[in-house]
Amino acid sequence: MKEYTDKDEPVSPDMAKLESRKLETPEAFDPPMPTIPAYDPPVGTWSALRHRLREAGKPRYHNPITAAFLQIIPGLGYVYLWRWANAFLTAFLFLLAYLVLGLRILQYKPEIKELKATPVQPNPEPDLWNWGLLEPASLVILWAILGLLIVNLGIRTYQRAKLDNLNLQVKSLSEIRKAQGTFLQRLLSFNYVAVVVIILGILQVAKDSEFDLGRLLDKMDNIRKYVGELIKPNWDALFTEKGIMFRARETVEISIIGTLAGAVVALLISFLAARNLMGRNPITNVAYYIVRIILSIQRSIPTLFLAIVFVVSVGVGPFPAVLALTIFSAGLMTKLFSEAIEAIDWGQVEAITAAGGGPIHVVLFAVVPQVLPYYISHMLYSWEVNIHSASVLGLVGAGGIGQYVQDAINTYKYSDIGMALLVVIIITMGIDFTSAYIRAKIL
Repeated sequence: MKEYTDKDEPVSPDMAKLESRKLETPEAFDPPMPTIPAYDPPVGTWSALRHRLREAGKPRYHNPITAAFLQIIPGLGYVYLWRWANAFLTAFLFLLAYLVLGLRILQYKPEIKELKATPVQPNPEPDLWNWGLLEPASLVILWAILGLLIVNLGIRTYQRAKLDNLNLQVKSLSEIRKAQGTFLQRLLSFNYVAVVVIILGILQVAKDSEFDLGRLLDKMDNIRKYVGELIKPNWDALFTEKGIMFRARETVEISIIGTLAGAVVALLISFLAARNLMGRNPITNVAYYIVRIILSIQRSIPTLFLAIVFVVSVGVGPFPAVLALTIFSAGLMTKLFSEAIEAIDWGQVEAITAAGGGPIHVVLFAVVPQVLPYYISHMLYSWEVNIHSASVLGLVGAGGIGQYVQDAINTYKYSDIGMALLVVIIITMGIDFTSAYIRAKIL
């Protein structure tokens, strides 16, 4: 009987190839240990200069405690570690914080507010607001925060000095730091100083805007009184001659005419503001930039200011509001329309051009079919914005429900104002829901 051995077992071609590769290249199954590449001197003017200075007279070992204590003067510890970029940035941010705090202290003048008896507080007692102690207290807190920032900076410098002294190859160390330098960590490395600067800026803005919680609390009775009248709408004012319903209809009509007129102007100009259509030769490229500059200037003018100019020019009534909304809508929709044109599929344009079509054919058969749904959507969005604006323009005499509100304010009819506000809310919500439904259907 024949004895069975491994040689008699059939061997597949893949196994045979694997056995031959194993005999020829044993390193594939037993790879050597990876080696850290040798350190190459840095390339670049600044890096090379920094490397030469370090090699010339600076020992590689840094005392972490010395580096931390040097940060009492922010940035000096980084100079000790030969990190000039960190040193300059840290010194600049702390210097800015010192200057802002110093200016706030120099500008501070103690002010004791006069206490007045009110029905709510017949015997008022002084507090931080009355004695003017809130601002110096906030400055003391900010100085404490700044001290904590310096301590935190010293701790961070201590840790960085210890990292520098690790027995690692320079390339490996730089790779570790590069991996650690994510956007969030870079942001957090300077956020403490930024917080101080932001807090100081907010305090300055609050002072310049005369923000005063004490004044708000003193006037709380008046607020309750007026709000109480607003939430009791006068239903009789709805259908009076040139009353709320008349002015509400006028507001809707102003927004419709202003939106349609602006859409027509935007439709003609948007092709000139599309970079993919106008940026293909020097002449049209110049026209593109001119249109873009004009649109930027036009959009920077508030609609209320335009309404005031037209009220002075053409008189009181809804027509100045229509003109103002037309200009505003034209600028807004031109920007939206041009962005829709820039996002079209250029393959259809090339197909029309290859078939012998001219610029007009390209616009009619390649551009318009792609952007028409977006045109309708942007026009509806502009109408939503205009209904809000038309409600306000009447405050300067440009017709609409805003003019009724202005008349009611002058005659102290706060219940009528509440009724007008309720009608505006209903109209606005109705238009918003209708517009959202139509946009969802066409997109």
